[in-house]
Amino acid sequence: MFFSYNWLQSFFKQKLPKPEKLVEILEMHLFEIEDLKKKNNDWVFDIDVLTNRLCDCGGHIGMAREIGAILKIKYNIKNITVVREKNLDTKDFLEIEVQDKDLCPRYSATIIMGVKVKDSPLWMQERLISCGLQPINNIVDATNYIMLETGQPLHAFDFDKISSDIKNKNKKKIIVRCARDGEKIITLEGKKYDLSKDILLIADSDGPLALAGIKGGKKAEITNDTVNIILESANFKNSSIYKTSKKLDLKTDASLRFSAGFDPNMTEFAINRLVGLIQEVAGGKVAKNLIDFYPQKLFPKNIKINLDYIQSLLGVKISQKEVINILKSLDFKIKDSKSKILNIEVPTFRQDISIEEDIIEEIGRIYGYTNITPSLPKVKINLPIQNQQFIYQKESRKFFKEFKFLEVLNYSFLKEGWETFFSKENLIEMEKPLSANTRYLRPSLIPNLVENIIYNQRYQKDLSFFEIGRIFYKKGQNLIESIYIGGATTGANIFFELKGILELFFKNFGISKFSFEPLNKNSEFFGKSFLNLKRSSEIRIKNLTIGLLGELNQKIYFDNGLKDPVYVFEINFDEFAKFIFPKIKYQPLPKYPEVSRDISIICHKDTPAGKIIKIINNAGKKLIKDIQLFDIYEKDNKKTLSFHIIYQSKKRSLSSEDVALIEKDIIKAIEKYQDFQVKRIFD
Repeated sequence: MFFSYNWLQSFFKQKLPKPEKLVEILEMHLFEIEDLKKKNNDWVFDIDVLTNRLCDCGGHIGMAREIGAILKIKYNIKNITVVREKNLDTKDFLEIEVQDKDLCPRYSATIIMGVKVKDSPLWMQERLISCGLQPINNIVDATNYIMLETGQPLHAFDFDKISSDIKNKNKKKIIVRCARDGEKIITLEGKKYDLSKDILLIADSDGPLALAGIKGGKKAEITNDTVNIILESANFKNSSIYKTSKKLDLKTDASLRFSAGFDPNMTEFAINRLVGLIQEVAGGKVAKNLIDFYPQKLFPKNIKINLDYIQSLLGVKISQKEVINILKSLDFKIKDSKSKILNIEVPTFRQDISIEEDIIEEIGRIYGYTNITPSLPKVKINLPIQNQQFIYQKESRKFFKEFKFLEVLNYSFLKEGWETFFSKENLIEMEKPLSANTRYLRPSLIPNLVENIIYNQRYQKDLSFFEIGRIFYKKGQNLIESIYIGGATTGANIFFELKGILELFFKNFGISKFSFEPLNKNSEFFGKSFLNLKRSSEIRIKNLTIGLLGELNQKIYFDNGLKDPVYVFEINFDEFAKFIFPKIKYQPLPKYPEVSRDISIICHKDTPAGKIIKIINNAGKKLIKDIQLFDIYEKDNKKTLSFHIIYQSKKRSLSSEDVALIEKDIIKAIEKYQDFQVKRIFD
C-alpha cells in the first residue's frame, strides 16, 4: 500500500525524519516497508499494512497517527469547511432502501447540485499519482483522495442518470440488495459481469448501478456532462465483499479495505470531508441533512489494564504517565486512571483490539522493544515427570538385544488359524475386518512371534525374537488391554538356558523374589491352550502370576513345518513394572566368607525343581545366600536334580560343622516332603 511522504508531512508542524530514517522507525515499531522510491518531488513508501490493521492504517490519517505516537509529536487533521444550502434538503431528492442490514450495516448519502466537472488541481493529481492512482476528473479524484486520506472507500453517482422512485417520480431511489439470477452489470472499465444471488449490489428501480464495495457501474458514471451528483459512503459485511471479489476475480482498493473489515463509524466523517473537498474543487450546492441508514450502532469497547501486569508481560516497568500518554497518542481514551487499574475506551477503528494483552502489545510497540533490556526470566523450573514404563521398556530392549534376540514389531491381529487355540469368549472380534487375518485382535504375542520363526527359518537356523506390544482379550464383560513382553527362540534343550536369561532379566530390575511354578489351570495364562507344552511353568512374583515359559507342542511344529523345537515366554509388562525397584540399593561387601556345597536329589520326573528350592530355602535358616540348579538327568520315570548351594552368615564365619548341621535339616525337610533319595556331592 502506497503512502506519500509529503502528504504525511502535511499532518505535522515539525519536520519528519528523512524518508530513509522514517523507514527504519516504522519497521521497528509498525510494519515492514517493502520499498521506498522517489517520485517527482515526493518519496513514496510501499508499506505492508497487515490485514487486521487496514481499518485504522488504510489511510494517511491513520499512518500519521502512528508516526505521531512513535515520534511523540502531535498530528493535526486539516479542517474542511462545508457550506450547506438551507433550501436544499437531501431527503427531498433521494431515498435509500437497504434490504439486508447484515450485509450493509451503514449507508450514508448526500447530494450536490450544480458541480462543474473538470481536471482536478495539480496538488491533488500529484498525490494520487504518488499513491498509484491515475487522475480522471475532479469528482472521481476527490472520492479517491478521501479514501487515501481516511481509508474509507467512497463513490459518486450521476444524479440525473439514476431512475426515479416508482411511487414518487420527484425522488431518486437507491436500493442496496442482492443480485437476481441472470442480472448483469457493466463496470466503469466496460467489462460485463454475470451476477448471482449472493452478490450485493447498489441498484435503482431499473437495475444495478454498482458492485457494492468493489466497483462502480457504467450506468451512473461521472462524465464531463455531469451536473448533479449523489455521494455514497457505506459499510459492507467483509465476508460478502471478499467472496464476491474472489468469485468475479475483481480486486480493487475498495474491495481490499472492505474485505478486511471496516469501521462503520467512519462513513460520516469521510463523506463530510468529501463534500467539502468537492465544493472546493468543483463548486456546487450541498444539500443539508445527510441520509444515514445506521440501525445498529457500533460503540467503543472498554477494557481494563493492570499496570503490574504490563510489567509482568513486557519485562520492563513503564510509568503510569507514559502508559497514558502512549494510549492517548493512539486516540484511546482513559476513562479512569486513579489506581493501578486503568479503564480504557478503545476507538471503534481499532477492531484488532479485543483483550487486555492487545493493549499491552500496543504499549510495548510504541514504547519500543529495543528499549526493553533483555533479562532471563525468573521462573521455577520443574523437572519433567519421567515415564517409568517407557524407561523400563527401553532397558528391556537393551537387555534382550545383548542376548542376541532381535526385536520385531508385529500387527495387533491374530493370523487365521490361531484363533482355534484360544477360548472364543476371550477373543475380541473386529466388526468389519479387512481380511481373515485381521478378524481378531491378538490375545497373546506368541502366535505372531512363532510366525516370525516359521517365516525366517528358511534363511537361518538359530533364531531368537522378542516383542514389546499390546495384547487384547475379554474377561467377562470387560475388555482388557495390556502391555506384554514376549519372546521365541529355537534350539535343542535350551529350556533352562531361556529360564536363566529370564532370571537375569528379573534380577536386572532389582526383583529377587520370583519363582517358576507348574502352570496353574486357574491362571489367565492357562487359557492360552496352544501352550500344551512338554515343559512349562508360570512365572510368579509374590504369589502373583505375571508370565509363562515353555516349549511349543509338537502339533504346532508339524502343522507349520517347524524343524527345531521352539521355546517361548510371555510376561505381563504392566504387572511386572509394579515390582521394579527404580533405585539401585547399595550394601557393604560381606565381612565373612562363603561356603559352598553341592547336593543331588533323585525324584519323580514330574517333581518341580522350584518346589525343592523352596524347601531348601526354608530349611536353611536364612544362612543360604543362593541356590543354583546346574544339572538334570532323566531316566525312565526318575530324574536327578543337582544343586549348588552357597551358605553365608552376616554375623560370623561358618565352619564345616555349621554347614553339616544345616545340611541335615535340609535333607530331613526334603525327605519329609516326599520319598527322595538325597546324595551329597563333595568338592
